[in-house]
Amino acid sequence: MDFEASDSISTSLSERVGTPSIDSSSTYTNTDSIPNTPSTSQEDSSLPSSQNTTEEKEEQGRHQPYYLANFFLVMNTVLQNDEDRNLFNEEDMSFIDKFKNLSEEAQKLYVRLYQRKSTWLRVSKLDYPKIAEDMTPVAAELVGDGFLHTERELSDLEETLNLIQAPDLKTLAKSLKVTCSGMQRGQIIAALLKHGKQQRSLFGGLNSLILKRAKKSLGSCVKLVRDVKAVFTRLLLLFSLTNVAEEEDVYASGGQSLLSMLFLANYGRVVYEDYKIYRPTVLFRSRDDFLQFQVALQYESDIHSLLGNNDLEGALQVYQDACQQHEPIKQDPEVQIFHTSLPMFLRCYTTSWIYTRILGLGVEILQKMRRYAEAVEKLRELLSQKTYCLLARGRWWERLALNLDQHLKKPAKSLDAIKEALSDCHVRTGHRLALEQRVYKICESPSNVKLKKRLEEFEISKVSETPKVVISGHIKQNDVVKERFYVIKKSNEGEGDEEILTPRVEDYVLHHYKQNGYNEGLHGEGSTFTTLIGLLAWDIVFAEDIPDVFRYSFQTAPLDMRTDDFYINRQDMIDSRLDLIMQSSVEDLHCMVEECWDTHQGKQCTLVNWELFSDLGHVKGLVSCMGGKIISGIGRRILTDHRHCRGGVPDLVVWNTDNNTFKIVEVKGPNDRLAHKQILWIDYLNTIGATAEVCHVTAVGGKKLQAYAE
Repeated sequence: MDFEASDSISTSLSERVGTPSIDSSSTYTNTDSIPNTPSTSQEDSSLPSSQNTTEEKEEQGRHQPYYLANFFLVMNTVLQNDEDRNLFNEEDMSFIDKFKNLSEEAQKLYVRLYQRKSTWLRVSKLDYPKIAEDMTPVAAELVGDGFLHTERELSDLEETLNLIQAPDLKTLAKSLKVTCSGMQRGQIIAALLKHGKQQRSLFGGLNSLILKRAKKSLGSCVKLVRDVKAVFTRLLLLFSLTNVAEEEDVYASGGQSLLSMLFLANYGRVVYEDYKIYRPTVLFRSRDDFLQFQVALQYESDIHSLLGNNDLEGALQVYQDACQQHEPIKQDPEVQIFHTSLPMFLRCYTTSWIYTRILGLGVEILQKMRRYAEAVEKLRELLSQKTYCLLARGRWWERLALNLDQHLKKPAKSLDAIKEALSDCHVRTGHRLALEQRVYKICESPSNVKLKKRLEEFEISKVSETPKVVISGHIKQNDVVKERFYVIKKSNEGEGDEEILTPRVEDYVLHHYKQNGYNEGLHGEGSTFTTLIGLLAWDIVFAEDIPDVFRYSFQTAPLDMRTDDFYINRQDMIDSRLDLIMQSSVEDLHCMVEECWDTHQGKQCTLVNWELFSDLGHVKGLVSCMGGKIISGIGRRILTDHRHCRGGVPDLVVWNTDNNTFKIVEVKGPNDRLAHKQILWIDYLNTIGATAEVCHVTAVGGKKLQAYAE
């Protein structure tokens, strides 16, 4: 695996960083227009600027396909910012200039090929009739300007054979007198490779002859030049840099296309808030700095890919290579000084932050391989530093305690680790509760009698017993799809009962509560509360003049949203707003919600799900039932520690608009149990005056879909 600094990020990674976050300039306003690049051909439509009128979009869309227009948008946006422009050298810029000077057909073809998997492609199989009927001259132009390799650079025999279709492979095998009767395509390739190794001539093996004939059978082939592709990948990476902040967000969006998403923004199908971009802090001190960051991302991407394929040995090898690559960076004092000078929410865009995440992946690999002692060693290494990935420390401590106790059978050392963990201010919510419960588990175990007295060393937070109700869920089993359905019975006047089948236990429970005094309800989990808080604190979320939180266009939240810096940077605003919400009458709260709804409806915001509530009246009904005190209490938990408190929120909120009552319900199906964060959310909600409970559903009914049990 070659990780030269100039190499491109792997195809999977270039897709994963595809969600748009456009950077323009230090004081660029999100509503400013980006210069368009003129074009004359007709193809699928889109425009690079989302500020044009519908008529202008339709007119210009007839002249330029969305993918090319947005490719230019990415290029122009990144390069008009001096900080980002300085990350490209003269050679990089020469290819960017060459791209701009290509014919439009060649530009279109390059972007299309860029979006595909980076491999050899037969020119005869390139089928883009809206670009050109004959791709040969278009591909030749890209070859001539250094954007594509030709089959002359195709030197790997196995790779070449894999490009050939089965009938042509059989013809090739017969010409070499290789028996292939009844063989599948893969078997023919294996036979040809074996033949090339076994048979020798005066000039050595037959591989060169087989390769020559194979390439002749293939005809003209092309492949993107790696170093040139790397230039454009760096442009897209800078354009969408916000997506690397959280590993779960990066790898969850692997199939999303950046250019297609911009297409939606161009046509107003996705609308973003207007804000001023203010980015005084330099993230990458030099081009080399940025290239090292890119290499780290590639290592991380490759490890995730290998883990996804359950290739633990391969993942371990890449992880070890990454650790070697990181070592000189880790030992450079200037790097450490620069990284610690950055606010925490920007530190996630540093090379060492990515390598710290990779070290965490190394722990996962070692645990999967049951090498727990080594995993413990790596966890201690992670916990020994307090510069990178601080909000992951709770997870690391929890895993360290588990490994020591359960896998290495060292309960005393596990208690030592837990004691240290509970003094760590970054160990919060679910991780803290899990560690406290492990203290009880260890100290009260009959096999750890000598450790029982150590329980006195710990100050364990008190959590009230979770209120619960139990209901029976009538089920029917569908043997075709191997799925269990819950039966909801609805009464229709004069027509008898109607049966509705749902695979979701939450729908069944929602119906149960609606039948028992609550005429409204939502299965929104965390989005119910975050939407309410987002509507009441929209201006705080998008507050301007906080340095570096809005560095790019198309952000749905400030960059510090899921860090402690979010509250620290807005403490006075948040505290004042929460006090206002608490003291406001229902009528005043309605006005606050209505003003935000009318002004910002449809705009993208991390906190707000516009499709959750049916209309403004639906929101107001819930606000009337909850009141300012409880909404304020929930808002404090969300706005002060969104990272740790976004998970574990109960599934359902049900309410009655006639008597202004409501209930918050976590649903648990058969054999399901509460997670630590869910326990804490229910406890917190009851503490601030809400009524929260867990509803357990026990399944009853026949095994077959036709058999319904009353």
